[in-house]
Order: sequence, then C-alpha cells, then structure tokens
Amino acid sequence: MNPPQPDITSHKNRPPVPRTARLRLVFGYLVFLLAFVVNARTLAALPPDLSVAETLRQAFAWWALVLMAAGMLIRLWSAGTLLKITELATDGPYALSRNPLYLGSFVAGVGLCAFVHSLPLLLLFVVSFAATYRAQIRWEEDYLTRIHPKAFPEYVRRVASFVPMRWNADALRGDFSALRLLRNKEMAHQLFWLVMLLGLMAQAYLHSEGVGICLP
Repeated sequence: MNPPQPDITSHKNRPPVPRTARLRLVFGYLVFLLAFVVNARTLAALPPDLSVAETLRQAFAWWALVLMAAGMLIRLWSAGTLLKITELATDGPYALSRNPLYLGSFVAGVGLCAFVHSLPLLLLFVVSFAATYRAQIRWEEDYLTRIHPKAFPEYVRRVASFVPMRWNADALRGDFSALRLLRNKEMAHQLFWLVMLLGLMAQAYLHSEGVGICLP
C-alpha cells in the first residue's frame, strides 16, 4: 500500500514565502506613513491664512481619487470572485489578469502618491511594489502549478500576468459573491484605505485650524 500523500493545499505543507515577498507589507505601510510626512510638508508650505476649503483644494490632487477608487473597485471585484486554493479562478477579473487583486493595489497606490503630489513617493512605491510583488507572484504561481498541474499552465498561456492585454468575454461571467468577499477579508483592506484617506484630510483640516502637530 502506498503511503498517503501530503495535502499540499494545507498551510503547513506550503513552501515558505520568499523573504523579498514578505517585505511587501512593510513597504506598503512605509508608503502610507510617508504620505502623511509629505502631506505635512505640503501643508507647511501653504499660506497660513487659507480657509479650510482652500487648504483642502491646494493640498491634494483630487483627480487622483479616481485612480484610488478604480483600484479599490478592482480589488472588490477580484476578492468577490476568488475562491482561494480549492478552485482556480479564471473568470471575472481573472479572465483579464492573473493577479487582479495586486493590479488593484497598484492602481490605488499610484493614486495615493498622486493625491499628495509626490513624485519621489511614487518612485519608491513603484520600485518597491515591482520588487516585492514580483517575488510574491512567482511564489504563488509556482504553488498553483503544483495544485493545478494541467489547468494553471493553460491559464497562464491565455491570460496576462498583470496588465490586461486583451478583452476576454469570460470577464462578464464571473461568479461574484458578497460572502466570498467577506471570507477573503477584503472589507478590512477597504476600511484601512478609507481611514487613511480621511486621516490625510483631517491632517489638512487641523493644519488650517492652526494645530501644530501637522507641521514637519
């Protein structure tokens, strides 16, 4: 009798995540923190007698909210379609990109850097994102190849890794589920972004009211 094979879908049997990939959260939080530092310097350079409305108008690039909202919507769509490990998601946003969750994060991150008017922060974000998420995607795809040895290589041949290169009608057939969205803990991610955005606006409001904690 052959010995039982280990369940490779179990957390304890998964290969370790590369160190570079684990740094993606560190760099993500660093970018969020630096956004407040950049915002403080921007606010300090504004004339001191501006109204709250004018301070908010000059402090932020409001058009960048479109990018942040687009990124968050991509993540919502993706998280509500993804059934981790047990099934290979190939429709909905996964018919356009193999990593739509990460694509949504990237679009939102670019929007954040633009929102606070910071090219250096944008460069840091793009470079750190490329390095850490590339390692994460490579690890995940190696793992998915082990779990779905036939289906996943075929999926790789059909769908781009990150930026969608062509439209696929399967994107309209995604089985979106609010319950799946909650199980994938996406709402916590959405709430974090909302709190961060409100925090930046509160920082500008406090500065307009003369609260010195917002000064660098």
